[in-house]
Amino acid sequence: SVDNQAPSDPNSVTQQFLSTAALVFVQENADGTVSLVSQRTGEQAKLLATNKTAIRVLDQQPTQGQYAVSVLESGADNLYLVDVRSGTSVGPINNGWGTIVAGDFSPDGSLVLVEAATNEQVQFFSIDRQGSSLGQLNFSQ
Repeated sequence: SVDNQAPSDPNSVTQQFLSTAALVFVQENADGTVSLVSQRTGEQAKLLATNKTAIRVLDQQPTQGQYAVSVLESGADNLYLVDVRSGTSVGPINNGWGTIVAGDFSPDGSLVLVEAATNEQVQFFSIDRQGSSLGQLNFSQ
């Protein structure tokens, strides 16, 4: 859910990212959890994800206002695709991985390539903007 709430303490901001759509930042909460917040010019801040163990922005499409975000929940990293213009997100997305190593948007922003690890085995997944898995990528030597 998205709530309107300004950051309670500007010193609690641990990461921030600027796009043409909004300022996006990770804020540490008093209880040790973190929240993902966006704020558009002239508007109140919106909570995009709150009270999570860890949040890491993997990549952004600044001109489109989209972010690929890793959120640690119940011991596993889940992928969320966040659109700060609309204040919506798609997720959680998890194709059986435990840890997200990296995530990158394609140049046109239509796909996210996720590098993830399960039992120390690294795998690559292609995810579209709607959160549908387009498959696991296999490499042979």
